Amino acid sequence: MKYPNVCALIFSLAILVCMPQTATSSLPGSNQNTAAAPFTQDFPIQDEASFKANTTLFHQAPFKNPKYEFDIMLPKDWTSESIAKPADQSLKQDIPEMIARFKSPMIGTAQALITVQVQHLRYEISAENWLRNYVITNGYSLQEKVTALGNKKVGMAYVSVFEAKSTYGYTTAQINGDTVIMVTFEIPLYLKEQMAVLQKYAVESFRLTLVNDNPVEKQKEYNLSDALKFTYPESWVVHYPDFKDLNNMSVQLHNETSARKIYGLIRFMAIHRNRQTSLAQEMTRIRKYFDEFLGLEVAGLVSSETPSLHNRFMFSRYEVYQVEAKKKNVSKQEIRLAVLGDQDWYIIVFLLTPRETDNMYVWARNTRTFDMILQSMK
Repeated sequence: MKYPNVCALIFSLAILVCMPQTATSSLPGSNQNTAAAPFTQDFPIQDEASFKANTTLFHQAPFKNPKYEFDIMLPKDWTSESIAKPADQSLKQDIPEMIARFKSPMIGTAQALITVQVQHLRYEISAENWLRNYVITNGYSLQEKVTALGNKKVGMAYVSVFEAKSTYGYTTAQINGDTVIMVTFEIPLYLKEQMAVLQKYAVESFRLTLVNDNPVEKQKEYNLSDALKFTYPESWVVHYPDFKDLNNMSVQLHNETSARKIYGLIRFMAIHRNRQTSLAQEMTRIRKYFDEFLGLEVAGLVSSETPSLHNRFMFSRYEVYQVEAKKKNVSKQEIRLAVLGDQDWYIIVFLLTPRETDNMYVWARNTRTFDMILQSMK
């Protein structure tokens, strides 16, 4: 059976070129001139071999909590500082709490510092976007692109300035169940070149004893009759299930406040395939829905790709659009659109969310949920 050109049909939302946009980025910190250290001192750790030869294993279980137990490789002359146990309630707030701290010997008049912090998460978010939001919130200067170090672990370098003193930091964020663990190595900026290898290897040597791959939130299951099954985070609310016509069903999920203010909307549509249906016809309907019901105009294509989803789907397309409201003084938004199909059904799912530049945390939460739902669909 032949299928229509899905890419061309979806792109008919606007006059756009059918080409995924990719971006290349440089590492702005890589060419930064760093002042020489005002003293002479040996820095023996300059590669992986010297790191292994000059470090030892530090094992800790902060507050005797197995959830926080970890190993980290550090130079043998570093020391661990005692940390007062935070109140249980403080770990439920939206700020990281210190659970471990290590210090180097004096390096001239300065010291290097490693901290381990934890924060309870209430909602789904990727490690990358959590860390990027942390950098933005704290006003740090990102020195390189956030890089993946595993399924739920990322790392990045930054520069911060406090009381006219510049600090160079390298940090990792790892989501472990409903907790994010952040490990940070900070040094005076002028020591960047001398200590960069130790900084990176030490932070990335951090290992949790108990790794928890569960999602942040409890997941609920939803069946759109026999057309579609998926799971979604319990903080999202089901609205407008429409099963009047079992050949054409729909339902929505809202990210909303207790006052019913909507910060994100995901809509599912399942259309039974027959001689009277076609993908072109369904895309015309979705354009009309965006235009007349939501009052949105497509401003541009951000990306287009073929996602890796459950093998029941015979074709799939995932596209991201910037959209603008026809009403004045309404914030610009983003639509993520997935079009899937098998022998019996067309499945159309889209997310409407504020843009990243307008509300980083809400955008990160919404897009993470959308991607998790797509991966769960069967």
